[in-house]
Amino acid sequence: MSTLISTEVSKTINGYRIYKGGTWCEVTKNGQHIFDGSVDESMTCEDIYIQVTAKVVFSYKGKELVNYDKLHEFSGERKSTIESLARENNYNIEEIKTEVIYETVE
Repeated sequence: MSTLISTEVSKTINGYRIYKGGTWCEVTKNGQHIFDGSVDESMTCEDIYIQVTAKVVFSYKGKELVNYDKLHEFSGERKSTIESLARENNYNIEEIKTEVIYETVE
């Protein structure tokens, strides 16, 4: 006789409620939908939190210009954002740096 092992987990981290069942995940914050979809089965709630809260930061000479959440980033958005920032501020495209910042779980 085999026993089915449940892989369902529900955890709240810094106000984000994360439910994971196998490869399915749902994330809410303050009752608002943040994300739902497939995730790697080996991901923990902490791993999911880190990915959901990641930010893409654009800077010029060490000064942050703008940031947005990585979760909802669309294809080509970084390139488009760099081009817009360069045009709007009269900067060289090569001088605008991007970095993905991940929150840590304590």
